[in-house]
Amino acid sequence: MENREVHRTAKAMAAGLRSLLAETLGLVEQVTCTPYWDRPLRGCQAAHEMDLEEGDPGRPAGSWPWLTALTFGRSALDLAAEEASGFSAVLDVGATSASAEVLCRGILESTSLSWWLLDPAITHRQRLARAFAYRLDGATMTARAVKHFGLEAGEDPSEYGELPAQVVEEIGTLGLPWSGGSRSPCCCDGECMPGHSELVAALVAEVWHDKPEAKLPYAFLSEMAHAGLQGLARGSRLFGNDATTPDANHQFWVWLDAYLVIGALTFSAHRAASFLGLADQTAALAEWTGSSQGKLLTLRPETSENDGA
Repeated sequence: MENREVHRTAKAMAAGLRSLLAETLGLVEQVTCTPYWDRPLRGCQAAHEMDLEEGDPGRPAGSWPWLTALTFGRSALDLAAEEASGFSAVLDVGATSASAEVLCRGILESTSLSWWLLDPAITHRQRLARAFAYRLDGATMTARAVKHFGLEAGEDPSEYGELPAQVVEEIGTLGLPWSGGSRSPCCCDGECMPGHSELVAALVAEVWHDKPEAKLPYAFLSEMAHAGLQGLARGSRLFGNDATTPDANHQFWVWLDAYLVIGALTFSAHRAASFLGLADQTAALAEWTGSSQGKLLTLRPETSENDGA
């Protein structure tokens, strides 16, 4: 294929991916902007779990601690959508595969957190425990960072964010067991905060339909983010070192990033919509799952790395 034709095809792929991503983000926004995150619709799983929490005499604060799981799940989806807007901006001639891959990694982390927190297969008590495990993990990281601030005597470290003691105190009011901190996983009532690799793999296994290799994409993306050897080797320009010389192999890596991003956003938003009982959004996202994957396959570039794959 002549260079001009390769260049035209590459531009068409980038434009097609941006279009699919824009449509995906529109569907995600219909889920994140609904008012039913903190007052679920009657009859849905979220409302049922909320009723159980409200009726539990061991919950002095009612359903509020449990509701934080939904708050975090919504915030994670919002963050992923913002990251995806940046991802879309780098899908153009002259952009680097490195830019797309670093953003793809962040999107997978954000969507997989929502996926984990809104898992329909767990109980309301497990969901509450996951919210606390997530908070305790975040508080532990905050405490670790504050140690390096060199605070003066009398300065309050909690001004920089929630600290482990605050989370542990709240867990204690509910009589739930907990463990973790420092370098060990943060757990509450049997639910432990997974590492990023495990968290992302659970979602990628659904998007990619390949559970044995579910950890592979995140491992490669982390190599790019951490300037690992594989990352440095892949960090050339999307269309070659010279923007007029398209690089088909790098086009494929960016296409794969887009495949993962669109899939992760769609699957996690669908799970959220279903949990909240949003019938129209659930149906639209279910239809988009098949439609978008079919359209993505038509944009897939053929290279020496994926021929016959």
